[in-house]
Amino acid sequence: MKNRVGIIGPEDLVHKATKLMDSYPMLQGIPLPYGSEQEAVGMVKRHYHEADLFLFTGYVPYKLVLNENLGKPLFYFSIAGTSLNQCLFNFVVHEQVDVSTISIDTISATEVGEMYQELDLDLSGVRVNETTLEHFRAEEYYQFHLDHFNQGLTTGAITSINSVAKRLQEVGVPVQRLIPTSQGMQNTLRLIVTFVEGEQARGKQLVLLMAQAAKAQFRDEEWWNETGRWLEQEGKRYRASVFWNSQEIIVLLNQRLFDKYTAHGETAIPLTQALRKQVGDKMVVGIGMGSTMLDAEDNARAALELARKTGADHIYIINQAKEVVGPLSIRGGHAPLYQLASTEAVITDLAERTGLSVKTLSKVLNLYDDSGTEQFSSKVIKDGLGITLRSANRILTKLVEAGVAVPVGYEDQVGRGRPRVLYTLNLDANH
Repeated sequence: MKNRVGIIGPEDLVHKATKLMDSYPMLQGIPLPYGSEQEAVGMVKRHYHEADLFLFTGYVPYKLVLNENLGKPLFYFSIAGTSLNQCLFNFVVHEQVDVSTISIDTISATEVGEMYQELDLDLSGVRVNETTLEHFRAEEYYQFHLDHFNQGLTTGAITSINSVAKRLQEVGVPVQRLIPTSQGMQNTLRLIVTFVEGEQARGKQLVLLMAQAAKAQFRDEEWWNETGRWLEQEGKRYRASVFWNSQEIIVLLNQRLFDKYTAHGETAIPLTQALRKQVGDKMVVGIGMGSTMLDAEDNARAALELARKTGADHIYIINQAKEVVGPLSIRGGHAPLYQLASTEAVITDLAERTGLSVKTLSKVLNLYDDSGTEQFSSKVIKDGLGITLRSANRILTKLVEAGVAVPVGYEDQVGRGRPRVLYTLNLDANH
């Protein structure tokens, strides 16, 4: 039985994706072309029962539908740097546009700079819209390109947004569209096939590992692609499917591997150990589990954000119940488990109230969980965080003032000196 894939996007890309999908026996493409990105949500709702999952030819329509929480698995084609290469070639060869004076959106200034340097092109007059697609507004993207062109600062525009490209063409601005490469589209189709096979073989429980550069300067194109290729080879040992774009690496994992290593809180997962050894602290990693690709991806992104907040040396798993396991230890051992919905909100609120960082608070909570008792002292924080006793007392004082740390007694005195105060944590305190 074929899985029906609703393909949503501009007509030319929908046609191309449908043709590529013919090579995958498990998939049946349902072409659903639109006139503008704003039609995507209505398109999905109208054809909701005709498709098992939906594939978008770009990030913007995907994001619009994702925000609706409609419940079907969603995929999208990403834009790679090679797409920019093709646009620049078309401008120079076919339209004789000076690519040293153009405006570009979607791709970051860093990526643009790397591409221009690689092609030995003059970057001095290039204007890059730094507004990410997560904060996309069609009118702002359109005005960005039009204003620069009308002021004589640019001679053309490169955009990934179909509706923006159409409007620019209508007012006479030379424009090239950033579109997914054939290779990038094939990568996504292979991911969909792996997802479909996974649903059938793993009882609809999926495990997704997501990795991003810890800092922008770490995303050197050569190193990034080398890491992706390494992970692709390493993943074969664990029957994992790997693909990557210029922003992130995604690995669809075998759930049985995680069942084996996380059944009792043991988190020395070989693939994560190998990845950390390969990349050090240059990448942040999150792992999500879910009954659908959408759930697994959402949880992986949430785990990724936890890792980014608490440090690149931490890896978290968020399972289908929104429980967080982590941080994972590179050497193995027990990792605390807590509820994401409550704990993440508490930590964020507590950080604002106490002036302590999210990273510090997360470590304190983990130390408390690992203590095995409901009581701890300033020495536990001192030893666990590797700080001075004065700093540990300062953290406890702020927690006491916030009503979260509550004195409950004293340690048994050993030797000279005053006995240390013992505290318990009450995260439900609302002060």
